[in-house]
Amino acid sequence: MKGIYTIYDRVADEIGPLMIYNTDEQAQRVFPQAFKDQPGVKMKEFSLLKIGTIKTNLVDAIDNVLIDAKVMEDITPYLAEMELEK
Repeated sequence: MKGIYTIYDRVADEIGPLMIYNTDEQAQRVFPQAFKDQPGVKMKEFSLLKIGTIKTNLVDAIDNVLIDAKVMEDITPYLAEMELEK
C-alpha cells in the first residue's frame, strides 16, 4: 500500500494537491523540496498531512475503485458563456 499525502497551509487554511508516496519517510524527504524555489516561504506555516492509503495492486483495487464515467456532453462552451455574462 502507498500513502496519500497533501501539504496543509495553516495560514490560508487550505490544502495542496494530493501526492502518493511509497512510505511516510519518502513523503517526509520530499516535503522540504516543495519550498526550495520559494525563499520567502516559512515552512513552519505548512504541514505534511497523510490523508490515507491506497492499494497499489491493481487486481485487489479494481473491484473497489473503478467507476464507469459517462460524459453526456461537453459543457465547456456553456460555462464560458455564463462567465461572460457576469
